[in-house]
Amino acid sequence: MSMTQDLRFVTTLFANTVDARRAKVFDQVHGNIPFTAFLMGARSRASDMDGMGKGVVLYTGGGKFRVTVTNATNPNFKWSEGFEGINVATSEEQTDAFEVMRKATSSVGISGDEIDDNQGEHAVRRLLRQKVDVMVMSFKDQLEAALVAGKVGTTGVTPARRFQPVTKGPNPLGYLIQKEGSLTGAGANLDLVHELNQGTETYWRNQAENYAGTSFWAPLRKRMHNMYNNCTAHSDTSTPDFGLCDQAFYQLYEAMMMDNQRFGPWGKSSTAESVGFRGLNFRDMEIFWSKNVPNYGTTTTDSVTLAQVADQSVLFFLNSGALELHVSQRINMRVGNFLEPYDQDAIWGKMLHRTQLVTTQRRKLGVLYDIPSTAIVS
Repeated sequence: MSMTQDLRFVTTLFANTVDARRAKVFDQVHGNIPFTAFLMGARSRASDMDGMGKGVVLYTGGGKFRVTVTNATNPNFKWSEGFEGINVATSEEQTDAFEVMRKATSSVGISGDEIDDNQGEHAVRRLLRQKVDVMVMSFKDQLEAALVAGKVGTTGVTPARRFQPVTKGPNPLGYLIQKEGSLTGAGANLDLVHELNQGTETYWRNQAENYAGTSFWAPLRKRMHNMYNNCTAHSDTSTPDFGLCDQAFYQLYEAMMMDNQRFGPWGKSSTAESVGFRGLNFRDMEIFWSKNVPNYGTTTTDSVTLAQVADQSVLFFLNSGALELHVSQRINMRVGNFLEPYDQDAIWGKMLHRTQLVTTQRRKLGVLYDIPSTAIVS
């Protein structure tokens, strides 16, 4: 078979292999990232494209898209009697911000030697599946890192206190939820979030609290209840429904629950006893961990880092009604044809994806940071 014939054959096979599995690939990527799986919703696959999940929005095109954010309260409420006039002062409780979609790309290369070594439809199909699986795994890792942490800030006043999007990447949680988000004064406007200044827009601040190193389980439980309630007491009664933490906090929280656990047969075996829990909740908030949850330091003036620190754990309090993951309808894990470069004995295929993460109500989001491992002491 000539290289031209190989190209046509592999291109068709690759397109059939990946495009036929595109819904599955989308779910493999987003379904295996706890944060995006939460936004997709347990009852709706994001790849269905029709009711994509409670926090996933289908993007249909345009240079920028509008984000309607709530950044103020209505000032016209008052108690009155008789013929007293009603307040009709003009007010703008919502404003429009604009964001751009961010494109992620990946590729699969197959050398002429690999084609020679894998002759026959079944051998090539196995080779393609292996390469696609590796591409999907790598895509997932990079997407999760970009959506959760981003990078340590490089612009603005004292940028090292903040996280920012990776170059050309989407907004991460670390950028939308800042440890100085609840502060006032000069230190509170280091970054604009969706083009709004949290230093002057007081209603456009997330909840943030430094645990401050207090040991023992009871104070930690109190701080968690406080943050949960702070994220609830704004405009509506919706509560945080997803908690995202680092591995150290997840194991700490699980260890603190051990006294309340029930031993029972889990998994495939109906007879073996298991220690631990299948999942963890705090009130109505499901808790998952990610290796990409960053470190916020110990104070509001500390530098942030991407590396997790066991004695400085972080827990995000998230609300699916305040977060939206925009996904392109046209470029949604889309696969292109294989091409043969003029200077290589190889062929290359590509996969494209466009997305952006936004928040509509920052005050419904929160972070509790600097949680020590000694909090398990009782």
